[in-house]
Amino acid sequence: MAIKPCPKCGESISDQSKKCVYCGEKVYTCPECGEFILASNECCPKCGNPIPEEATAEKVIEAPKQPEQKFDSKELLTEWKNSSKFAKFSLSVWRPIQIVFTILWTVAIVIVFIVCCVTIFSNINSSERAVFMARGFKLLLSWLIITSIVFLVFNICSTLLGNYFRIMDLSNWIKTKGYDPHLLTKHALDEITIEGFLSTNKKLANRTINWFKIPSHVIAEAAYLVAQPEAKTAYRNKIIVSCVLGPINLLGSIAFYCIFTPLFDSFVLVEQGYTVNIDSIKNNAIVWFIVFLVAELIPLIVNSVLDKKYKDQKQLWVYQHFTKSENSY
Repeated sequence: MAIKPCPKCGESISDQSKKCVYCGEKVYTCPECGEFILASNECCPKCGNPIPEEATAEKVIEAPKQPEQKFDSKELLTEWKNSSKFAKFSLSVWRPIQIVFTILWTVAIVIVFIVCCVTIFSNINSSERAVFMARGFKLLLSWLIITSIVFLVFNICSTLLGNYFRIMDLSNWIKTKGYDPHLLTKHALDEITIEGFLSTNKKLANRTINWFKIPSHVIAEAAYLVAQPEAKTAYRNKIIVSCVLGPINLLGSIAFYCIFTPLFDSFVLVEQGYTVNIDSIKNNAIVWFIVFLVAELIPLIVNSVLDKKYKDQKQLWVYQHFTKSENSY
């Protein structure tokens, strides 16, 4: 090693240096003639030997890339199911109950509708056809009240057990296990569309399409609540208000029954030759119709507002993390 002057600033530095410690200029020792020159030259000014590009290039040390952890929604749900009694109940017991109830409830509605139609149309030419028609329609309305009560209870249980407590318990489990919620959401979104994840539409068609993607939706929802803790409040409010407004919907069914039952009864009385107070029946129908509108519109409006608020939060987060900065994950 020899001490030589820097080709640019003239300060004494080692001829083995790659860069001058005084001026910061890169330097190079020509292997042919030994001349100490600037690395920025294209060739040695003394012998003409070309200077390789490696002399001017910065040495970049790349950190070894960690392989991206892969997730499978079904496997994660299975792991979660084996972690607690509630998880096992939610997936192994309550989920089949939901499916069986939905099937039986649908079959029961079809059977009652057929019975009502048979009661009405099999006696259409009878002298007491008005009685049979009124009986058939009142049976249908009575079934509407019964099914509304049963469905209300089931819907509240389903909302709490099948949605709120399930998602919250799964979120806590994800957090405890230390899984990256962003990666979990990303892999779940690879199995479903972003639109499907953001959708709050409850149409039967959408439920049918996403029937086999339920694990992905559950994982995505739970992971989102871990990554965005502020959204838990909006999610909780949405669930609680949905349960509270359920009885108001039931009041709408009762109002519907109170509107048409007097009409059917008066129809029978008129057919039998009795006099009916039309004004009283009309006023009664108007009052219950107003109750029906209020009971149906209030839950619809409130749920729509809360759903939109929650969906907007989710949409903003998803687009920030998986559209603009998708390559970060």
